[in-house]
Amino acid sequence: MLLVFLLSITWEYRTSAPGARTYPAIGDMTATNSSGHACVYAIGGATLLNQVRTNYEYDCVTNIWTTRTQMPIPVRYDFAGCRAYRAGVERLYVIGGYQSAYIYLTDVDEYTPSTNSWTSQTDMPTQREGVRAAVIGNMIYAIGGDYFDDVHYIDYVYDIVERYDPENDQWTTGYASMPTARTDACCAVAVNEFGDSCIYMFGGSTSIVGYVATNAVEEYDPATDSWRVRNSSGFTARGGAMAVTDRNNLIYVIGGTTDGSGSVGLVQVYDPIINIWSSDNSIQTARDGVTGGVAGDIGGRIHVVVGSTGATPVNTNERSAEIVNVDEVWVKGKKTRLYIKNNPFRLSTEIIFFIQNPGFVRLKLFDVQGNHTVTIADGTMQTGEHSACIDGAGLSSGVYFLRLETKDYQETRKVLLLK
Repeated sequence: MLLVFLLSITWEYRTSAPGARTYPAIGDMTATNSSGHACVYAIGGATLLNQVRTNYEYDCVTNIWTTRTQMPIPVRYDFAGCRAYRAGVERLYVIGGYQSAYIYLTDVDEYTPSTNSWTSQTDMPTQREGVRAAVIGNMIYAIGGDYFDDVHYIDYVYDIVERYDPENDQWTTGYASMPTARTDACCAVAVNEFGDSCIYMFGGSTSIVGYVATNAVEEYDPATDSWRVRNSSGFTARGGAMAVTDRNNLIYVIGGTTDGSGSVGLVQVYDPIINIWSSDNSIQTARDGVTGGVAGDIGGRIHVVVGSTGATPVNTNERSAEIVNVDEVWVKGKKTRLYIKNNPFRLSTEIIFFIQNPGFVRLKLFDVQGNHTVTIADGTMQTGEHSACIDGAGLSSGVYFLRLETKDYQETRKVLLLK
């Protein structure tokens, strides 16, 4: 049986945000700024006293925060954020939210990091806070959320899905409802075992009058407009967390609150291919209402910014000290010896591996049952960087494991072949 060893995350503090914020635009809030650097944006949210419109840009390369053009009126809290494109330009979209005194919003605003400018777009059909958004095929899907009718004292927690087309600035409705109505969930996009790009919704609360955390895990496939309930065993019920997907198609669910008052630093990892949960090292500051993302152009470190510890907003900024399942992973101070260029891949993918000490090298591909399928290298090699190719022509779609062995080192990486 093939044993797979995964590297645990360690977390490190980075420069704190200029101000403490909680529940800003939550989602994939990463984009490239005018300098071409990967950045994380903390937009809006709340201080200890009130909601704000501030727009903080964290440059993941320089470790510097900059205050950018603030979000248009209204101020808002607990709303969706995501990255999409319009006219070939990368944009961030902020959607819905809560203003104050039972004022729930439909507002949609578009921020262009390269020009530091905002444009107001067509309102979302349903006013709500706690809504979350994900992007597939450059279409934005706004899912769940809540609205409280203070006149009739009715608590509306939504299961609705509404879709926004950035290119045409249009909303459409009538999509399949989420199986579990909830607010303050978190979501991420990943590929399932059939090779379909899907939206995964994790946790949230099924009530806003009294906080009722759920551990519901559900998958939405826009191609078929259908939902599927997935494995929740091993996932802790909570809301106000963030979810990010690494380049090996693993989803990290980070932080949150289990009761609506206290915060947790949990990091739990979901593999949508095999539908299994695992746990990783907690973030250093337990908090909910966090945002962030994976900064791709500096190797794929996970960034977690701002949030609140209980009822107190914080300006904490953490990132994974090592790069997670991507181009470079630091192992005992040295770069990984194994890198898969395109993963998932469809026809073939290049493998780059580094040999530190000359000698025997074995590089083989195994299926999920541990059966050997392809030998890529098996012999003596000299010190240095080497490359090879996985040819998927004779293989079936699915999950494989690439295993590198030398006399003093072993490493296993997961590979996904889609046909």
